[in-house]
Amino acid sequence: INEDVPRLRGAAWTYRRLESLFEENAMDERARNAHIRKEEAQREYHREELLEQDSFHELLKPVGQYAVSTVNWHLHRHGESLRQLLTVSAILILLSGIFYVLPWSGVARNNPEQTHRITTLSEFLHPEAYIDLLNGLYFSVITFTTIGYGDFYPASPLSRILVGFESLAGALLIALFVFVIGRRVAR
Repeated sequence: INEDVPRLRGAAWTYRRLESLFEENAMDERARNAHIRKEEAQREYHREELLEQDSFHELLKPVGQYAVSTVNWHLHRHGESLRQLLTVSAILILLSGIFYVLPWSGVARNNPEQTHRITTLSEFLHPEAYIDLLNGLYFSVITFTTIGYGDFYPASPLSRILVGFESLAGALLIALFVFVIGRRVAR
């Protein structure tokens, strides 16, 4: 055992080698597991590196690497989980759709007098509230996919901010979807 190489760096190298061996022998599931373990070993290495830094300047690189790796783990399991990515996307669409019909938000249709929003809890008992909620979800899907038909638009500054965030997140998540599909096809 080489004492100069950190334990987690050695583990990442071993998993990288196993991943390539499994890919060469058409063992897709094992290659996926080796890839995830390699990425997790690298993430843990970045976390340990982060804890060992003395100066703020030396801290920036491991913090960035650890943050990116952690986001990758939670979004799509390092490029291996399509289900995780679709779940995150569905949650974003659902929460945004609900937010669009809250009192301080709102989605307007063709004219400002026809704003869809639910102002009180008692409104949830009326059928119109469900129509407003469905309109909010529809607007959320259209915003997430960046289609933007123009039949609905945000009715408040807070809604406009959410629209910008959701369309940017939607474009990134759709790109990640293509990336994960590409990884699966390439194997």
